[in-house]
Formats: sequence, structure tokens, C-alpha cells
Amino acid sequence: MKTGRVVALAAALLLASSAEAASLFGGYSKLRLDGANVHGWGLAFTWPLAGSVLMTVEATGQYGLVNGEDLTEHAVMAGPSLAFRRGRRLVPFVHAKVGSVRSRRQVEVFGVVIGPDGVCDRSCPSQTGFAAEAGGGLDLRLDDRWAVRLAEVDYRLTGLADDEFDRLRLSTGLVFSWGR
Repeated sequence: MKTGRVVALAAALLLASSAEAASLFGGYSKLRLDGANVHGWGLAFTWPLAGSVLMTVEATGQYGLVNGEDLTEHAVMAGPSLAFRRGRRLVPFVHAKVGSVRSRRQVEVFGVVIGPDGVCDRSCPSQTGFAAEAGGGLDLRLDDRWAVRLAEVDYRLTGLADDEFDRLRLSTGLVFSWGR
């Protein structure tokens, strides 16, 4: 699964849906893994289903060093969200998402790339697995269109190749809304 294709498809569905009060979040994402902070990005589309219940589709990418290994990880998840006090200046929200994660860990020593299964040719293959995330955050509305996501904190459970990893993820950035 290519993350870019999934994000493009989600964007096309969202724009075509002419949903009332849809929003787009884009910003910084930090994943805490094995005592290391792995930095990256987050992009989420959200649209209302009924009342305070929303649907969120999110893609994230994390890149960095964990225990001396180069880590590249992309995740695509979707699920319901609950936004409280949507018409107010401070908007708290909670969500639960499920989806897929693709991760690659490798080290390079004197030009030789080594992964979990041994020596690789230029780049080691990625592992794909299940991911689930639950958490919430707080948006500060600046006007009818723009908000600042002050913080979003998520607990992520990932299953890759018979291993399960639990992680903490923090995001912050800008939210643009339309259709209000």
C-alpha cells in the first residue's frame, strides 16, 4: 500500500463528498519508541457523520534513529472521533483509529545495508502490519476557518512480524476547516 495513493484517494473522497464542516490537519508528529523520539509528519481529513461524531482518516510518517537503526515508518488509519464544544474557541476531541503500518529498520556499515533478516541490496524490505490508535487532543480556534492543534496525544499499538509494539505519539499543527 502506497501512503501517497491512500492520502490522495482520501482527499478526493473528502472533497467530492461536499461534507459540511470538513477539516484538514497538517503538522508535526513525534513517535516515542524504545526510548527514542522519532520525528515526522501527520496529515488528517475529518468530516462530520452525525452531531459531534466525526470520521477521521489519517496518514503519518516517522523517520529517525532507534537503537542505532534507521527507521522509516508510515501508517494509514481511520476511525470515529468525538469533538466536544465544536462551536467554541477551545475544542477538545477523542478518537479511535485502526489501519495499517509499514516499517523498515536497517543499518549501514561501510556501505553494506543490514536489516532484521541480514544483508540487503541497497534497501531492506519493509514489514507491513496492523496498527490501532486511541487518544485525543485540543484545538484552539483562531477564526471560522483556522485552528491550532495545541496537542494531540495518541497511544499506538502496532503488530509487525510476530512482534507487538506500543508507542506514544504526539502531534501539533494547523487545522483548516471549510463548509461551515
